[in-house]
Amino acid sequence: MKILFIGYSKLFKNRLIPVLNQLPEIEEIHIAKFKDQEWDKEIEQLTCSKIVLYDSYEEGYKANVDIAYITSVNSDHYNSAKILLKLGIHTIIDKPAVLNFSDLISLYYSCRPNILLADSNVYTYHPQFQKIKDILKEYDSEIKTINVLFSIPPLELNNFRYKKELGGGAINDMGIYAVSIGRYFYDEQPNDVIYLVGEKIDCVETSFDVILKYPTNRSVIGHFGFNTEYVNSMTILANNLKIDVDRVYTVPDNIQPEIKVKFRDKKYVELADKGNAFYLFFKDVFNAIETQEYIRFKNIMLKDYKTLELLKHRI
Repeated sequence: MKILFIGYSKLFKNRLIPVLNQLPEIEEIHIAKFKDQEWDKEIEQLTCSKIVLYDSYEEGYKANVDIAYITSVNSDHYNSAKILLKLGIHTIIDKPAVLNFSDLISLYYSCRPNILLADSNVYTYHPQFQKIKDILKEYDSEIKTINVLFSIPPLELNNFRYKKELGGGAINDMGIYAVSIGRYFYDEQPNDVIYLVGEKIDCVETSFDVILKYPTNRSVIGHFGFNTEYVNSMTILANNLKIDVDRVYTVPDNIQPEIKVKFRDKKYVELADKGNAFYLFFKDVFNAIETQEYIRFKNIMLKDYKTLELLKHRI
């Protein structure tokens, strides 16, 4: 498998390099950086036998590869994906894949039936999520509401997330987390959304609160942003059960997550297996390419970004 990365980002350096070194399916790694960016020593950590570097995205588009992963700034995702899909290259896009639903529809129709289009919103691949589903099944529990908190300390002011023209803002950066958690556990889309904008910097929201209401009288309630102390937690309230998880959207590889369970007067902790969500995501993508199972990834994107569009219209 020959893979191209459009963007030499912090995500690539910090999260993807260790994963790429563990994937024997990858024979070549091609990386295209932003033209004004410099290469650094992090690139030396890659162990792949063939690494090809490009000094601009335009050069990267000419690479002879099987699959591409777009990890550039948010505002670039759509244009890069459009080019790659027209070239017949399987394409993964870092979240948010697009900034509006109409762009996703455009990509959908640009994508041939035998080409994969996927969003790298990978957190549900971690083993703790299947463990939570197993616990719910064990107690024959029906979820009533999910309360999620994901907020990080303020970023450096030159970060693209503070720049509207680059697709910044908390809703673009974290909105997909809010809408996908309900899709994962409820397997349905909300019929109503309540959205509150928090603080702003230069007309870009740095936090938001949301309530997603589902047809089966269930809900997701969440706070997201980058203006507080770090928090990354989830509480699930079911008809006969309460589940608390301290790390939801990002779980370090060396941590065995603790799932705190309360059933009536009984309290205990279940341990989930360790895992790397990006590694498991790539494995699933490679298997889908081999078996030509493309529609599942496209349908997930359509569901999540349709809900995200509904959320944005409530702003």
